Amino acid sequence: MRAMGCQFFCRGRSRFYCGFCWLLLLQISLQSKGATFAPVSPSASLSAQFVGGKRHNSPRTCRHRMAAEGFFKGEGYPSLQPSTLVANQGEGYAAAAKTDWGRAAWGFAGWSSFQIAYVVATARLADFSIAPLIMAAVCCGVLRSAAGRDRLNGGTFRTLGLAVLSASTLFLLKNVMDLSVLVRLLGERPVPLETEGFLLAQAPLAAIAWYGCRAGYGMLQQYGLPKFKLDVRAQKGRKWLLTLLAVGYAATAVHQVVWGSACLFVGPFTLGALRCFIVAACAHVCQTAAVAGPKRLSSETYRTLNLALILDGLTRIAILIATADKPPALLARVLVLPAVELFGALGGWLIGKSYKPSEK
Repeated sequence: MRAMGCQFFCRGRSRFYCGFCWLLLLQISLQSKGATFAPVSPSASLSAQFVGGKRHNSPRTCRHRMAAEGFFKGEGYPSLQPSTLVANQGEGYAAAAKTDWGRAAWGFAGWSSFQIAYVVATARLADFSIAPLIMAAVCCGVLRSAAGRDRLNGGTFRTLGLAVLSASTLFLLKNVMDLSVLVRLLGERPVPLETEGFLLAQAPLAAIAWYGCRAGYGMLQQYGLPKFKLDVRAQKGRKWLLTLLAVGYAATAVHQVVWGSACLFVGPFTLGALRCFIVAACAHVCQTAAVAGPKRLSSETYRTLNLALILDGLTRIAILIATADKPPALLARVLVLPAVELFGALGGWLIGKSYKPSEK
């Protein structure tokens, strides 16, 4: 009797378990029919495992989730991928370049102001280096603006950066040489006060040249050397007029290189470095803008450079007329190249200023 009771209890318990299992399976089947399950990606499951099965929005969690998603998308381990520090270095470089170009711009502006004061004080009006110094300050200001807009990789800005680097390198070498001469003279014999003041003034000029070298070299190291475009045929707009302007810009650039190279060998050295590199570079980039069309000339960059070229042309013409000791026929020949620079830059500025976006 006791055995029969135990057997009945066991059978009843097994039937209870079987019924419970069938009910559980029935509930699961009903849920599977009434709901759809989306497959979980391994990246999502792994990213959830990083934070203990919960989704958080902390920076560390986001980095882990991005790493997991990149791995399961076939990109491999993040450590094997190109580093994202390149972009961060680029942003940091842009800020440093903006600072360096700003200091160089203020330095050249101060140098030109000092030169103007010196010319007025000594009544030596026949100084052709004031306008190129102002152009150097303008170029550095344009490059500072381009660094703020992250546009230093453009060919125009790389050309101007190369010009500033070349001129600043020559200035720096000359200033170091002048300071070494001052130190040697002070150790040998008394030096006149004027000579001592002139040589001591090379110290701040060396600082200006250093910032120009630093900014220009860093820019070319970051973006590479520019490509020089020698084409003078305009592509858009009034082609005959823009081609004429491009020819005028090219003639100005060649003249500045020849004149500046001669001054580098026979003096004055500062005038030669400025005209051979900076003024010639300004004329060259304006030539490329004239070839590209009126839309390019309407840019603030080229309008500013054209204004600097207009100032240089006016200054040259005024100095030649004020100090004229030549026959009128010879003076007219001398004024040809400054007039080409003036009217070419004036025409480029007017075309850029009057350009409308609806024009082609």
